[in-house]
Amino acid sequence: MQWASVGTTIAMEMAGAPLIGYLLDRWLGWFPWLTFLFMAVGFWLGVMQLIDASKKASAGGGPRGGMR
Repeated sequence: MQWASVGTTIAMEMAGAPLIGYLLDRWLGWFPWLTFLFMAVGFWLGVMQLIDASKKASAGGGPRGGMR
């Protein structure tokens, strides 16, 4: 169940950030600049979350660092 939480978090970061950028672009009329910016930020956040989860998993056997 903990791995599902990590996967959902990564997916929301990678999909939610570009969606926010797209909505801001439509509102401000700057399309596609904020979409691309937020897409890069979302990708970076997702990768950092994945690296953090893998470090915790290798240290303690689970995505939360072995804490239950």
